[in-house]
Amino acid sequence: MSDFLSSPSRNLFLAGGLAVVLLGGLTALVLATNKPVEEAPKGGLLAFEKTCGAPADVGRAIPEECKTTDAINATFGINLMQEIERIHVRMVSTARRIESGELSDPAKYDACVAEGLCAPVPLLPPDVDVSTLDPQSTDYLTERTAFWGLVEDRALGREVCQFIRPCDIAMKTGAMQFESVMPQVQSTPVPSADQIIIQQDSASDE
Repeated sequence: MSDFLSSPSRNLFLAGGLAVVLLGGLTALVLATNKPVEEAPKGGLLAFEKTCGAPADVGRAIPEECKTTDAINATFGINLMQEIERIHVRMVSTARRIESGELSDPAKYDACVAEGLCAPVPLLPPDVDVSTLDPQSTDYLTERTAFWGLVEDRALGREVCQFIRPCDIAMKTGAMQFESVMPQVQSTPVPSADQIIIQQDSASDE
């Protein structure tokens, strides 16, 4: 037996065993490498906006998981209505701060939004001169209705919903429906994005 252990056969035997071990390890490594990589679970508001918003924006077929709030909540691990309400509350606060004059400086408003303390709210285009806008006209009626709807904290309607990204997507996919709360004429102008100044009603100056 000792002759065998010290003979060239021993070396050959050990080399063969080592080769088998190495081959087995290499096979396991190859199998592990070829194993399909499991994708990270989808979830969150950004995933919802990407998955459901992209096709909805361009009129493509809407995925099944985007067609109902239950499906959206289950697929993306969110409470869609809570997310919308969270943004809506911040928009109401922002609009009221603009109306009160606290955010009358456009730079201050932009900084507040950038810091996440304020939410973007519907304003008139920068090139619109508020002082020349007829309050009784229907010009920019959607923006005006939405802005004052926020200031007065009215029930969430279509006009405000379209300025809340998750809400707008949900309307486009059919997961949610909101009625229009647009009045026949919104009598008070909205500040422009360039000059956030609320025009007082003439009655208040009398």
